[in-house]
Amino acid sequence: MHLLSSDNIHTDDFSTRRERLSDLMDQTCHFIFHYSGKRRGQGRILRLLNKQGPLTQRELQSQLSIQSGSLSEILAKLEKSGFIIRERDPTDRRRLIISITPAGLEDLREHRIARIRRQSTLYDSLTPEEQDELIRLLMKLHDSWKVLPFPGVSASETASCCSPDQKEEKPL
Repeated sequence: MHLLSSDNIHTDDFSTRRERLSDLMDQTCHFIFHYSGKRRGQGRILRLLNKQGPLTQRELQSQLSIQSGSLSEILAKLEKSGFIIRERDPTDRRRLIISITPAGLEDLREHRIARIRRQSTLYDSLTPEEQDELIRLLMKLHDSWKVLPFPGVSASETASCCSPDQKEEKPL
């Protein structure tokens, strides 16, 4: 039986229920990640630069709660694609300032349109009421998880990486 099937959803066994929830969440996240084009890190950086304007590499790292090596790798890919530019800060040559380019804005716009199209099909099997209930349940989980410590991560870093960014994106 496929794990995502609706058969045997109800179970009285506590540990089996928790395992099923964890498995379904893992598979759901995996599916959404791959369905979205596996560009999450790059898209987050472009959206952040679009919202806030040029940022230093350290500011990006802090706001994204990402390791410096991982960030450098993603920035190199974005720069090679022509989506960002990295320039030395004229007031402090040790710092790099990251800016989104017109090509990066266009890429962000194209991915936003594609994301909206994909999102419209992801939840078609749920009624609007079921979608609202799913939102309510996921927000409840999300809120309760904010206080859980991540291994090797400070509480402030956990809180910042687990806080959904509710700011509107700049129009493209």
